[in-house]
Amino acid sequence: MPFPHNLSLARSAAVAALALASLAAHADVAAFSQSGSFAFTSDVHSFNLDIDSASDLRLWTTSYAGGQADPALAFFDIATGALLSLSDDVDNPFGLIDPAQGALDAGLLITDLAPGRYQVAVSLSTNLPTGSTWAEGYQLRSQAGVPISSTWRVQVALTNAAPIPEPTTTALLLAGLMALGWMARRRS
Repeated sequence: MPFPHNLSLARSAAVAALALASLAAHADVAAFSQSGSFAFTSDVHSFNLDIDSASDLRLWTTSYAGGQADPALAFFDIATGALLSLSDDVDNPFGLIDPAQGALDAGLLITDLAPGRYQVAVSLSTNLPTGSTWAEGYQLRSQAGVPISSTWRVQVALTNAAPIPEPTTTALLLAGLMALGWMARRRS
């Protein structure tokens, strides 16, 4: 018994919607934090990030909002030692990354970050990198610095970029949809 035209059309639309929904990639999100203490104004703390696939990265501090010292963030490529990004206070050119940040917190947003090994460095705002590589060090590297008792906290949110369907996948989907349309038309 042939299906009524409207039911056949509804089924074709449902199949098309499911097929298109299967192409929509679900992004994986990893979120964690790192924290520590500054004993001197010359302290620089760091931790590594291993990125397996193209991702969007958000890094931000909440130290100043928590009543602690004024932090700065630097982001380095471990393979080359290159300084990729630097952030000090939440103002121009560094925007607010998260509502939990204070005016003197730091934040970085890096979109479509390539897979690789990276290093995040947190220091006090008075102790910034002196050049464009990790090897060039920080401004207060040769000094013991002034004693200070302050904590720092860096929040990390890493979102895997959604993969783009391969052309063959898209071509197969379109061929399948055309076949479904032809079958629905033939039944009516």
